[in-house]
Amino acid sequence: MKKWTRFLLPLFCLSILAGCAHDAEYSPPQSDADTSVVHNTVVRIIDRTKEEGFSYDAALEKFFEDGENEYFFGGIYSAYILAEYADGTQRTVAEALERGDMTIADLDHFGVRYIAAPKSQELPAKTGIPKEPPELTVLCGEKTVTAMRGTSSWTYAQGDGTSVSICADSAHPLQAREHMPILDLLPSYFSHIDPLAAYLHWDITPDEVFVRAWNEAEWGNADAAGEELAVKMPVPDFAGFTVSLKDGNYIYEVIAEWNTAEDFGGTASYSFCTAKPIWNTQPIGDVTCEG
Repeated sequence: MKKWTRFLLPLFCLSILAGCAHDAEYSPPQSDADTSVVHNTVVRIIDRTKEEGFSYDAALEKFFEDGENEYFFGGIYSAYILAEYADGTQRTVAEALERGDMTIADLDHFGVRYIAAPKSQELPAKTGIPKEPPELTVLCGEKTVTAMRGTSSWTYAQGDGTSVSICADSAHPLQAREHMPILDLLPSYFSHIDPLAAYLHWDITPDEVFVRAWNEAEWGNADAAGEELAVKMPVPDFAGFTVSLKDGNYIYEVIAEWNTAEDFGGTASYSFCTAKPIWNTQPIGDVTCEG
């Protein structure tokens, strides 16, 4: 009997060790929490305006903002731009960005075009009253430029019953060529964006906006009259005045007025110029093939 006991005891120990080794190599299945990241992966962006032919208003629509920029579509169609996830669910891009289910990098990855405007105007934390006219950002196609601020007059309340008035003078836009910001006019490959539609964006929307333009031949001629351009007012709940730029190299002056606020107001002029690239083309008949 002792003989069989000495034989079976080592065999029993080996079986226990083998079981422990099996348990060490075993990986439990992933839980739902582990796979949630996969289900939240954006697999494509659906543009219903293209697929179903929806019409929309041509205006600047803000659909998201982060700590540095505000993001706009070149028309009021954010309700038709959808993010689809790996599990088949869908929600609008605006909602997905707000929830944190996707990022602006996802829009870039799927080739969704948008306009990004930097947050440049910061209001004083205590009073919320701007002490100078806000900056103007001009957005056209995929390009943006911060316009040069010129002559302005501004008044703001100090909160103690007194107010401060500031006047600033500057050179005429046609005499400021060396300092003029340049906005490149480039063809747009995104059907929603008119390559000549410019959006005028202030962090504090003015009450009235006027725009005039001069051909580049008028550089240096401050007496040139210029051409008044039609300005489209913002659609309710969507910031941004719209103006159709001229097709070519022009100088623009934008006059903005803030006249309805009780604590601040005034008038400011801004200017920028456009540059249209010259594409070098070769007639098809002149192309020769060697071989």
